Amino acid sequence: MKEIPLPYIHANQTGIVLLVLLALVTQNAAFIFLLWFIETIALLRGIKGNLFIQMAKPLLSKQIIHAKTESLELSRFNQILAVLFLTISILLFLFHLSTAGFIISALLATVALAALSGYCFGCTLYYWYKLLMKKHKQ
Repeated sequence: MKEIPLPYIHANQTGIVLLVLLALVTQNAAFIFLLWFIETIALLRGIKGNLFIQMAKPLLSKQIIHAKTESLELSRFNQILAVLFLTISILLFLFHLSTAGFIISALLATVALAALSGYCFGCTLYYWYKLLMKKHKQ
């Protein structure tokens, strides 16, 4: 099973939180569009396509050696959720529902901040999803 070092995961989560905060403070949806682009490329290309991870890599080289890891499958599931939240947010902006778009973006940032603090909401959803799929196969 492929694994991703947690400092890389945290770099991505930090990037999400910072860009959403920047969008909220400036009330500029362009930062959400930029974040969607960054996260979508990361989803399609993996770690090598993740701008936040690539920017943080030189700073994390010593931490990676002994770092805990997260499964690639779980990381991709969480990445899909992030892109889904951002896509919904962008659609709301496109329909001139800016407040709702910023609220959805803020929810994503809150979930990312919670993950940085130790509680992974996406992990809980992933666990429920796996249980559902296991019951469905029976």
